Amino acid sequence: MKKLIAIFLVLGVLASTIVIFNINNDFKLYVYEILLEKSPKLAYRICLNNLDNKKTKIIATSYDTLEEMTIPEIMIFYARKKSAFTKEQMNKIYEEIISNIDKRRHLYGFLTVYFLENEENPNPRFYTFIRNEMVNVVKNPEDQNFALLNYFSNYNKSEDRELIKIYLQKAVFNENPNYNFTMDYIIQNPREEYFPIIKEYFNKRISGNKFRSDEVYFELEQITKAFLKYPNPESKNILNQIVFNTKYYSSGDFISNNEQIFILLKENDQSNYFIEIKKKLESKIDKTNLQKIIDWNNRWNKK
Repeated sequence: MKKLIAIFLVLGVLASTIVIFNINNDFKLYVYEILLEKSPKLAYRICLNNLDNKKTKIIATSYDTLEEMTIPEIMIFYARKKSAFTKEQMNKIYEEIISNIDKRRHLYGFLTVYFLENEENPNPRFYTFIRNEMVNVVKNPEDQNFALLNYFSNYNKSEDRELIKIYLQKAVFNENPNYNFTMDYIIQNPREEYFPIIKEYFNKRISGNKFRSDEVYFELEQITKAFLKYPNPESKNILNQIVFNTKYYSSGDFISNNEQIFILLKENDQSNYFIEIKKKLESKIDKTNLQKIIDWNNRWNKK
């Protein structure tokens, strides 16, 4: 079979046959893998011509993982794994997905990978398509996509600020409570118009509830960091509530909210606007427990 394939490869017939005719998908993938090694340009043509193929197959994505993917997902996965296509070829594939996203949503996973890898330099050619997708995400109450948000926001267009704000208002309440990517976005981009969002989140999700705080985990770390980004009287009032009026429990050796918040103040309050809270905490912290948390954080950050 490989000798036969080699003959077809030389003649350039096999790839054309796969592109033109409805060849069995197992055979198509078998040939495609060989072409990735022997003739990436022909493999690239096959990949482009199969982007709408929604037939699926289960493949091994690692030594102990099986996943069901569509045929084009498999093709892109193999190409990325082997670094077979040029950057220009991969960008063309992403462009084909983005510009036809409504009928190619089965490839959205790779689009998310593209957003993550290129968020610092969004492609101007994709702007209209990306904005339309952002509008669609905002319209759906259950949708959120932090990779899309970061990519889109880096176009830095003033006319998009309201759309981003609407997204944040919705998404911050739909996130996993263990790590809120929307809250993290606000921490990294603390615009004044986002302050009401974190206030609303505090009032609806934080105020009056009980949270975990021990040597390895502080459940209110993100919301505390967010308010520290806004040195104003309202933030000071809310941080006082987080520090002195919120109940905590431990899943470890001790309750650590005083020590955890003290560390966050020391690391993030560069202006010393919240120095009064920090001074009040100094008399409450246990220095041994404080060091345990610092040691844990240092070990974790080295991973």
